[in-house]
Amino acid sequence: MRHLTSRRALAVACIIASVAVAPQSHATDVGDIGGEGGSPFRSECNRSEYVLRSDVVIGFDMKSGTTLDAIVPICIAVNEAGTEWSGAAYKPTGYIGGSGGGYQQIHCAPPYAVRHFHVYAGPAGDDNLVKHVRMTCQRLGSDPYAAGATYDVVPQHIAGTVTGDQRYSCPPGEWGSGIYGNYGAFIDRLGFVCQVPY
Repeated sequence: MRHLTSRRALAVACIIASVAVAPQSHATDVGDIGGEGGSPFRSECNRSEYVLRSDVVIGFDMKSGTTLDAIVPICIAVNEAGTEWSGAAYKPTGYIGGSGGGYQQIHCAPPYAVRHFHVYAGPAGDDNLVKHVRMTCQRLGSDPYAAGATYDVVPQHIAGTVTGDQRYSCPPGEWGSGIYGNYGAFIDRLGFVCQVPY
């Protein structure tokens, strides 16, 4: 009986040890802005929770009018050196938000990815909602202070009255890997996620 109990204890210990060393996400939520309404969401570039490697954000598909109605990141894998795009771009989820607004897209050119995300919010009736976004693309693997290493991308349509804005920057060595926030018929609140692409 004691022998059986010790074997069970060993099996449980092995399971606990395997869980303890399982790959963990190294994503960093760097901040969010907007109203307090809506349901929470996350849309990240990791193709699988079991894959160690993180892909990077290279742009956004959006629908907007007087506010940001809906948004989804555009993602791509990078090579092992972290300096070039690899494979085809993809969207990790469907659109987050409502069905209204006109379509627009902002994106980086290869081999750039998003390092800074700027979110603008303002009033919409009795609510505070996200109005529009812009982003800064940085050349993968580059020093951000080098000539030509970064450039800003602004959408063609910029909506409504803005009463607050925040610029979110990835920590050194990290790149944009997703977004999070709250949504309903519009994007109520929006934040930026960063991760080391490896």
